[in-house]
Amino acid sequence: MSYKEPDLANFKNKPFEEQYLASVEHERLWTRRAGNRDAVLYRWTRTISLICAAATPVLAATALPRWTMVITGALVVVIEGFLQVNQLNLRAAHRWTTAGALGRLLHRYQAQEWPDASSRAKHLMQLVKDVEDVRAQAFANNTARMQLAAEKGSMPEPSKESREKI
Repeated sequence: MSYKEPDLANFKNKPFEEQYLASVEHERLWTRRAGNRDAVLYRWTRTISLICAAATPVLAATALPRWTMVITGALVVVIEGFLQVNQLNLRAAHRWTTAGALGRLLHRYQAQEWPDASSRAKHLMQLVKDVEDVRAQAFANNTARMQLAAEKGSMPEPSKESREKI
């Protein structure tokens, strides 16, 4: 499924339920697309890193200037540092998990039939609560990922003020 921008021209003229469902669907699609982008970037950078790492001893055995070996070795260090700091593979997995959870909530809500408007409103409020829980879990996963990277020494420790906000 391809990503498409929501129709914002008539967005504010729609009832709250339609606006909310459209915004959650937009968030789900964006999150999945961002996870795909992170995964592709991770695969490409990891592939380049492996090629450079494999080429370094080959370059050492040839008659090429030493600076070619130094450049490929330095490139490996820079790429691995980039991957460690950004943790693209974990970020992609968390984004896919979040997008899947949002999709399941939306499909479960849209598949239900309600006998009256009050039942529909009650289920809509439950959907809002469930979506907020998914968002809170995504934030917690991202925070835990960043703290794990900080413990490994690949990211600077968050400041005291930012920890108090969390």
